[in-house]
Amino acid sequence: MSSAPNNKPKPEWLQRLEQESYQAELIVSGVALLGALQLPGLIEDLLDWFLQRANAEQQELIGYAIIYLLFGAFVLLFNFVLHFSLRTLWIGMIGLASVFPEGINENYHWYSENFLSRLKARFPDLQQYNQRLDDLCSLLFSIAGVSLITFTCIIALLLFSWGIGFLLTFVFPGLSSTVFAITILFVLMAIMAFQGLLNNKRLRNKSWVKKIHFPIYLFAIRVISGPFLEPFTYIGQTLATNASRTRYFGIGFGYTVVLIVGFVFWVQDSNMAYLQPEVRHKVAGRESTQYATRYENLVEPGAYIPFAMINGDVIRGTVMTVFVPIPKVERELIRAYCGEDWEGRERSERQTCLKDYYTFRIDSMEVLPTGLYLYEQKDSKQDGIRAYLPMQGQSLGEHHLKIIPARFEQDSFYINIPFQYFPEESLQ
Repeated sequence: MSSAPNNKPKPEWLQRLEQESYQAELIVSGVALLGALQLPGLIEDLLDWFLQRANAEQQELIGYAIIYLLFGAFVLLFNFVLHFSLRTLWIGMIGLASVFPEGINENYHWYSENFLSRLKARFPDLQQYNQRLDDLCSLLFSIAGVSLITFTCIIALLLFSWGIGFLLTFVFPGLSSTVFAITILFVLMAIMAFQGLLNNKRLRNKSWVKKIHFPIYLFAIRVISGPFLEPFTYIGQTLATNASRTRYFGIGFGYTVVLIVGFVFWVQDSNMAYLQPEVRHKVAGRESTQYATRYENLVEPGAYIPFAMINGDVIRGTVMTVFVPIPKVERELIRAYCGEDWEGRERSERQTCLKDYYTFRIDSMEVLPTGLYLYEQKDSKQDGIRAYLPMQGQSLGEHHLKIIPARFEQDSFYINIPFQYFPEESLQ
């Protein structure tokens, strides 16, 4: 049974605002579009920051969070690009209608009467088309709003659940905070799926379903939307109860294509794969591939250094400088090797331990650094070590630098950097 309609007249200012809402939409959409264009780059910077500062367990959760953030960024970007483009088209169509309000001229002498009558029958009303275009733009703007609320609140829920799980690890040491956070999210998804099942025609009119359906729905939506319960529900349910299933399927399919294409292109140019230990092992030890991030003269300013970097792909001098970043994952392994209090020791003691932890080989011969120091890479702001390797006695041509950390025996991880050695005097 539906409630009585609200016949209270709207204030004049609200009616005027509704009629001229396109102005606010254009301003907000333009600003949001500029912001959304920055999101993929910001997410990549966030990923690089976490790769340096998160431990192995945290990186597992970060992988899910980054994927989710990326999907949200592409949905927003797609929404605002489409909205801004269609709203710009609508402004042009409004201008056209102001000059030619009747639309297609049926008395134009260039075409036959039959052609013009069929053309007019297919495209009868320019004003009506402009109204449909206006409605579509407003609909897209609403979808962008509810998408922003959804992605923001769910990522906040994921991080909050991880925080609770992290605190519980102090009480239950064997508990994984990442597994706890993902479990909470899956439980919430199961609740949403269950309440959707209750809406099945065979169940929804049963008395026990009527008692629990709405409370379960309200609980799940309140958890997902947080403080944005009302706008989330108004937008989402207004769309759900007015749009056809065919339109919903079309919108969902369009978003899916955009997400897949955008994600594939972004991942190819990102460091997302380095969240997986097996990928890090495989890429770090490749001997036949040169990566720009391993050579100081080739790397882009500010780029994340995943493994190590030498001063050039061609060594001209008698000393090679090597920068090896030490992310949190590696710090934990160093702590296991040097002792739990390693990071609290004097700088000289830490330096001595790092000299023992890292072995440097050029081809098969071990090279002892003439100096090894704690160092912060100036562009990427990564903490690590900087070592100086003497090149005397090395033959001209191709060589491979291998950096081998003293990890546990079953871990065969090492970093391989191919380079050419041609000192200045050999070119004279």
